[in-house]
Amino acid sequence: MTLDEKEQKYIDFVIKQAQERGFIFIVDTGDGRDFETDDMYIEDLCGWLCPEGAPLEEQKKEKYYCFAEWEIKKDGSLQVVFNKYD
Repeated sequence: MTLDEKEQKYIDFVIKQAQERGFIFIVDTGDGRDFETDDMYIEDLCGWLCPEGAPLEEQKKEKYYCFAEWEIKKDGSLQVVFNKYD
């Protein structure tokens, strides 16, 4: 699996995590804390977390900008936490 494929798999995972919570996540950039597994290249991401159904012209507003930060749960599974910092 190429690095690009690993990155895309992780981005798809983050987008799915947002969808499961009723949001759309639009990736802006990577933010470090890199971690690589056999099938994913993981890093914190910055982007817009907006409600599903938000009009296109509203989706990239500052109020929706956040960080998608990864963590490994006690059971070993990967989780994404969406945080907004002032």
